[in-house]
Amino acid sequence: MKLITGEVIVDLVKRRFKPIDSNWESDAADIIGEGISSINIPMGYEVAWELLDIKNNRTRVPQEAEELLFVMYEGSLLNKSLKRTALNPEKIDTKKNTNVDALMEIESLTLRHETLQTLINNTTDIDKALEYQEKQQEVLEEILVQSKVLQDRPLPTNSYPAASWQEQGHYIVTSFETGQILVYYKKYFLSDEGYPMIIDTQKYRTAMYFYFVWELLSQGYESATMRAMDAFEMHEMWAQKARNEASTFGIDEHEAFARATVRMKFNPNLGKSNFTGV
Repeated sequence: MKLITGEVIVDLVKRRFKPIDSNWESDAADIIGEGISSINIPMGYEVAWELLDIKNNRTRVPQEAEELLFVMYEGSLLNKSLKRTALNPEKIDTKKNTNVDALMEIESLTLRHETLQTLINNTTDIDKALEYQEKQQEVLEEILVQSKVLQDRPLPTNSYPAASWQEQGHYIVTSFETGQILVYYKKYFLSDEGYPMIIDTQKYRTAMYFYFVWELLSQGYESATMRAMDAFEMHEMWAQKARNEASTFGIDEHEAFARATVRMKFNPNLGKSNFTGV
């Protein structure tokens, strides 16, 4: 299963749909991301982290974020909305990994990742660089495992700091007015141009094209041959065909696809301020 840049859909829309202006292009990457979610075929993803400044109890969600994983503040894991995630501590199985274990492991793995990145930057030996990159990939895969633990096994509420956060629309809203948070989030694998990568099959590209057209028609753009509902129905039909096609891939193909698309973005700001070693 091959991936190509979602920019091919933008070019296709320009040629076939011919929008009367280019205002829609600023939203193109977001529309493609929404289309990927709508088609709903596992695509693989990157986990990224970013330091964000809180002002007036909020900050914008990173534009490329598809799902927020967890948030840290002053070296501690923040609870996501105390009221919504309140748990009975007695139901926590302490025999299995908890957030405490996962958090400590992520701190150690992140330091390992930074060390390997430094080695890569400083070596002129290609073989050594490839060896370090392979080790980095192993570290990143383990970080993904521990990130899953953080999502699936929350701590009892009385173990959280008083500060908390929640997602409201395009903003992260915190219980504190100012400060800096470290946000881990999931994003689709991106091309160098910043477009989400998509599956390179005719059925998938067609489903994505009609999703894009549906979005434009819903925003007020006009077509002499198609209504918004027509475009959405065509998208649904081709999306199902794409899902059926994807279900026929073998185990080896799925494994190769997953390993090729699950990576982590290195952030040079990591480790600064109150997040040293995190």
